[in-house]
Amino acid sequence: MFWFLLLTMAVVVAAVTLAVVGGGGGAVLQDVEPERLTDPLPANRPVAATA
Repeated sequence: MFWFLLLTMAVVVAAVTLAVVGGGGGAVLQDVEPERLTDPLPANRPVAATA
Protein backbone atom coordinates (compact mmCIF):
# COMPACT_ATOMS: atom_id res chain seq x y z
CA MET A 1 0.00 0.00 0.00
CA PHE A 2 2.88 2.36 0.77
CA TRP A 3 4.41 1.91 -2.68
CA PHE A 4 1.06 2.49 -4.36
CA LEU A 5 0.56 5.78 -2.52
CA LEU A 6 4.15 6.85 -3.20
CA LEU A 7 3.83 6.10 -6.90
CA THR A 8 0.43 7.84 -7.11
CA MET A 9 1.79 10.93 -5.39
CA ALA A 10 4.80 11.03 -7.72
CA VAL A 11 2.53 10.76 -10.79
CA VAL A 12 0.27 13.57 -9.52
CA VAL A 13 3.23 15.86 -8.76
CA ALA A 14 4.71 15.18 -12.20
CA ALA A 15 1.37 15.88 -13.92
CA VAL A 16 0.87 19.16 -12.07
CA THR A 17 4.46 20.20 -12.80
CA LEU A 18 4.03 19.52 -16.51
CA ALA A 19 0.73 21.41 -16.54
CA VAL A 20 2.24 24.48 -14.87
CA VAL A 21 5.47 24.50 -16.87
CA GLY A 22 3.60 23.88 -20.12
CA GLY A 23 4.73 20.45 -21.19
CA GLY A 24 2.42 20.48 -24.21
CA GLY A 25 2.44 22.66 -27.33
CA GLY A 26 0.27 25.47 -25.91
CA ALA A 27 0.68 27.38 -22.69
CA VAL A 28 -1.72 26.32 -19.96
CA LEU A 29 -1.31 29.41 -17.81
CA GLN A 30 -1.95 32.64 -19.69
CA ASP A 31 -0.06 35.88 -19.09
CA VAL A 32 -1.95 38.37 -16.96
CA GLU A 33 -2.90 41.85 -18.08
CA PRO A 34 -0.85 44.70 -16.58
CA GLU A 35 -2.43 46.30 -13.53
CA ARG A 36 -1.39 49.86 -14.37
CA LEU A 37 -3.14 52.02 -16.92
CA THR A 38 -1.21 52.94 -20.02
CA ASP A 39 -2.90 56.32 -20.48
CA PRO A 40 -0.37 59.17 -20.60
CA LEU A 41 -0.64 62.13 -18.25
CA PRO A 42 -2.16 65.28 -19.73
CA ALA A 43 0.46 67.78 -20.95
CA ASN A 44 -1.65 70.92 -20.48
CA ARG A 45 -2.23 70.74 -16.71
CA PRO A 46 -0.11 70.00 -13.61
CA VAL A 47 0.01 66.53 -12.12
CA ALA A 48 -0.08 67.67 -8.48
CA ALA A 49 -2.15 70.39 -6.91
CA THR A 50 -0.20 73.55 -6.10
CA ALA A 51 -0.92 75.33 -2.88
